[in-house]
Amino acid sequence: MKQTTEPAPLLVGRYALEEQLGRSRTGMVWRSRDPLLRRSVAVKLIHPRLAEDPGFAQALAREARHV
Repeated sequence: MKQTTEPAPLLVGRYALEEQLGRSRTGMVWRSRDPLLRRSVAVKLIHPRLAEDPGFAQALAREARHV
C-alpha cells in the first residue's frame, strides 16, 4: 500500500490508521496502532450504507464474537 509521511488519522481518538489491508463489499480493514495496548490491531470500517442496517449489525456482532 501507499506510504506517506503524514500523521496517521485517529479513529475515535485512539486507533491510528496505518495501512489499508483489504476491502470488501462490506467495508475496509486497516492495520492500526493502539497506543493503550501498545500493539498493532485490525480495525474494520463498515461501509456507510450498512451502518444502520439492523440485520447487518447483528451479523457483525456474531462475527466479532467468533473472532
